[in-house]
Amino acid sequence: MINQGPDVANSVKVSGIFYDNDHKVVDIEYTYTKPDIISPNKKAPFELSFYTDNSKKIKSVAINAQSDEYSLITNDNQNKTKSAP
Repeated sequence: MINQGPDVANSVKVSGIFYDNDHKVVDIEYTYTKPDIISPNKKAPFELSFYTDNSKKIKSVAINAQSDEYSLITNDNQNKTKSAP
Protein backbone atom coordinates (compact mmCIF):
# COMPACT_ATOMS: atom_id res chain seq x y z
CA MET A 1 0.00 0.00 0.00
CA ILE A 2 1.32 3.47 -0.84
CA ASN A 3 0.15 6.68 0.75
CA GLN A 4 -0.38 9.05 -2.18
CA GLY A 5 -1.96 11.72 0.01
CA PRO A 6 -0.32 14.77 1.54
CA ASP A 7 -0.90 13.65 5.15
CA VAL A 8 0.26 10.75 7.31
CA ALA A 9 -2.20 7.84 7.14
CA ASN A 10 -2.90 6.38 10.59
CA SER A 11 -4.30 2.92 11.42
CA VAL A 12 -4.28 1.75 7.79
CA LYS A 13 -6.74 -1.16 7.52
CA VAL A 14 -7.11 -3.30 4.39
CA SER A 15 -10.37 -5.25 3.89
CA GLY A 16 -11.16 -7.80 1.21
CA ILE A 17 -14.42 -9.28 -0.02
CA PHE A 18 -13.94 -12.51 -1.98
CA TYR A 19 -16.60 -13.48 -4.57
CA ASP A 20 -17.49 -16.60 -6.53
CA ASN A 21 -18.54 -16.82 -10.21
CA ASP A 22 -22.10 -15.72 -9.34
CA HIS A 23 -20.74 -12.70 -7.41
CA LYS A 24 -21.82 -14.28 -4.13
CA VAL A 25 -19.60 -13.54 -1.12
CA VAL A 26 -17.28 -16.44 -0.28
CA ASP A 27 -15.33 -14.72 2.51
CA ILE A 28 -14.65 -11.31 4.08
CA GLU A 29 -11.35 -10.60 5.82
CA TYR A 30 -9.26 -7.66 7.00
CA THR A 31 -5.74 -6.87 8.15
CA TYR A 32 -3.55 -3.87 8.91
CA THR A 33 -0.48 -2.72 7.01
CA LYS A 34 2.86 -3.19 8.74
CA PRO A 35 3.52 -0.57 9.95
CA ASP A 36 -0.05 0.71 10.19
CA ILE A 37 1.10 4.35 10.00
CA ILE A 38 2.25 5.42 6.52
CA SER A 39 3.93 8.76 5.77
CA PRO A 40 3.14 10.58 2.50
CA ASN A 41 4.70 8.88 -0.57
CA LYS A 42 5.79 5.87 1.53
CA LYS A 43 4.79 2.21 1.21
CA ALA A 44 3.73 -0.40 3.75
CA PRO A 45 3.12 -4.07 2.96
CA PHE A 46 0.06 -6.06 3.98
CA GLU A 47 -0.96 -9.70 3.80
CA LEU A 48 -4.63 -10.56 3.40
CA SER A 49 -5.56 -14.20 3.97
CA PHE A 50 -8.85 -15.87 3.19
CA TYR A 51 -10.47 -19.01 4.53
CA THR A 52 -12.61 -21.29 2.42
CA ASP A 53 -12.91 -25.02 1.89
CA ASN A 54 -12.24 -24.56 -1.84
CA SER A 55 -10.08 -21.64 -3.00
CA LYS A 56 -11.07 -22.31 -6.63
CA LYS A 57 -14.48 -20.84 -5.75
CA ILE A 58 -12.92 -17.38 -5.55
CA LYS A 59 -13.16 -15.63 -8.91
CA SER A 60 -12.82 -11.96 -7.90
CA VAL A 61 -11.98 -9.75 -4.95
CA ALA A 62 -12.78 -6.19 -3.89
CA ILE A 63 -10.17 -4.45 -1.74
CA ASN A 64 -10.76 -1.44 0.51
CA ALA A 65 -7.88 0.35 2.20
CA GLN A 66 -8.76 3.02 4.71
CA SER A 67 -7.22 5.06 7.46
CA ASP A 68 -8.44 7.81 9.72
CA GLU A 69 -7.64 10.19 6.84
CA TYR A 70 -8.30 8.30 3.57
CA SER A 71 -10.26 5.54 1.86
CA LEU A 72 -9.25 3.65 -1.30
CA ILE A 73 -11.44 1.05 -2.97
CA THR A 74 -10.21 -1.19 -5.76
CA ASN A 75 -11.39 -4.41 -7.39
CA ASP A 76 -9.55 -7.11 -9.26
CA ASN A 77 -9.87 -5.06 -12.47
CA GLN A 78 -7.68 -2.32 -10.89
CA ASN A 79 -10.41 0.38 -10.95
CA LYS A 80 -9.68 2.80 -8.11
CA THR A 81 -11.70 5.35 -6.21
CA LYS A 82 -10.18 7.62 -3.59
CA SER A 83 -12.14 9.74 -1.18
CA ALA A 84 -11.35 11.76 1.89
CA PRO A 85 -13.70 11.95 4.89
